[in-house]
Amino acid sequence: MSPAPEREVTGIVAVLGHPEEVGVGFPWSVALARQAGVSLTLLHVIDPVNTTELAENATAMAKDMLSLLAASKSVSGLDLRTRVETGMPETVVPEVAGEAHGALLLLAAGEHGAFARSLLRRGRENVIHHLQSPFILLPPRIGAPARVERAVVGMDGSALANQASSVARALSPGISIVEVEVLEPGSVPADEYLAFVPQFSESTIRMRGRAGIAILSAARTMDAGLIVVGGHGTTGLGGRHLGGTAQWLSHNADRPLLVVPEGPAAPGG
Repeated sequence: MSPAPEREVTGIVAVLGHPEEVGVGFPWSVALARQAGVSLTLLHVIDPVNTTELAENATAMAKDMLSLLAASKSVSGLDLRTRVETGMPETVVPEVAGEAHGALLLLAAGEHGAFARSLLRRGRENVIHHLQSPFILLPPRIGAPARVERAVVGMDGSALANQASSVARALSPGISIVEVEVLEPGSVPADEYLAFVPQFSESTIRMRGRAGIAILSAARTMDAGLIVVGGHGTTGLGGRHLGGTAQWLSHNADRPLLVVPEGPAAPGG
């Protein structure tokens, strides 16, 4: 099988709306954009269904809030843009991300993260089906931004898993990658499962267990600052647009989670 094409990161789009999203997503997006050496777009989407403000007032307030963030000393030297759009976040956010090849979304997955909620709960299948851009979910109660030096990557033999690894390298040049391969119960005959020989090293972990639990445990054990998975795996979950492992981790991870859906490797590719 030919090697999976590399996926690049050319810019980060941080979805900021509720103060919770701003408080978490803004500092993390700045830190990651600096580490990757890419542009940063601060995006606010006005949901006409849920807003209690007049449309023109909502737009004016959103523009001022993003302008305030853009005036922060923390963004000095960054290629920073601000953008306000109106529409359903489930539609607008994928469209904005899809406008630029190599865009990476950053989402705060807390109680008030509108797009993250739609992604993780009701409506998530439709969103993921149309989303080709990688995205980072910041879990609730995440700590202050820190430089990402090591990542654990869930590996299942698929080309998508290899692409996910390349996105992590693009996001954090020089990052140490720990590949985690998990043999789940029922995936092979019982005698083969019991005879499986695990492997534990600084760069490779092969073990038995449930994929999500094993990958999260590996991240904690190896002190990895980032968890990386493909948007779906090769475990028979093709009917879901967000694979079972990514779905479980989206609810249980305690550090940034990078999810890489299938998408074009290069324009016209």
